[in-house]
Amino acid sequence: MNSTKKFYEIINQQNEKYIDSSDEKRDRIYSKIEKMVLPTKRKRHLNLLIPAVAASFLIILSIFSLVKLSKEPETIYLESTTPYGVRTKLILADSTVVFLNAGSYIKYPAKFVDKTRKIFFHGEAYFDVKKDPEHPFIVQTGDLSIKVLGTQFNVKNYQMDENIETTLINGSVGVYSQNDTDFSLELMANEQALYDKTKRDFRKRKVDAELSAIWKDGKFYFDNEPLSKVVMTLEQNFNIKIKIHSKKLENKIFSGLFG
Repeated sequence: MNSTKKFYEIINQQNEKYIDSSDEKRDRIYSKIEKMVLPTKRKRHLNLLIPAVAASFLIILSIFSLVKLSKEPETIYLESTTPYGVRTKLILADSTVVFLNAGSYIKYPAKFVDKTRKIFFHGEAYFDVKKDPEHPFIVQTGDLSIKVLGTQFNVKNYQMDENIETTLINGSVGVYSQNDTDFSLELMANEQALYDKTKRDFRKRKVDAELSAIWKDGKFYFDNEPLSKVVMTLEQNFNIKIKIHSKKLENKIFSGLFG
């Protein structure tokens, strides 16, 4: 039985003498009562429903965020250091080949999971980067970032070096300063970028790029280098100490291929 009608009948039973029991008038009363009661019930139901829906939405959103975060893989880094007198060959997860010269350090992901393939490095290394246009390969060394898609190049940045040398064997690379992201150099094959660590500026020159990476074959190439720098290179590669007793001899210039 309709609750409104039941309500009316109870009143009618208790107050028969005051209420017109005709069907027409009774229907009018039903209609008025329904108009008064039903909107209130609906409004109350709606007021209770909105907070419940909002709370449910927040719970679902929180669960979705937690699931999304839990699915994002954590980048695990590996490190490799080559002491003086040692050269090392590494193959990264993307099949990129890296030759580390003596006295060098590299930090790289065990698996590349980001939009870029970024590694950290100092010393000297030859990179043969696996081509992947959708995931640029980035070498960060000192104040520089070197960005490539797939190419071969050599980077030299020892702590005692005045310049960071980036030499391109083939392909193309972009060399960017961390201190000024708007300033960069684009290198083509057989070009070398020299970044002055003190002045923080670039210069570019033409070179025989193959000779810059000949160290990985156990050979040495010097191009108008003072004897002091030649000695430093030999000490690193053979883990020995060489003393020059003549200051005049330290500045003597050497050029040539050895080994």
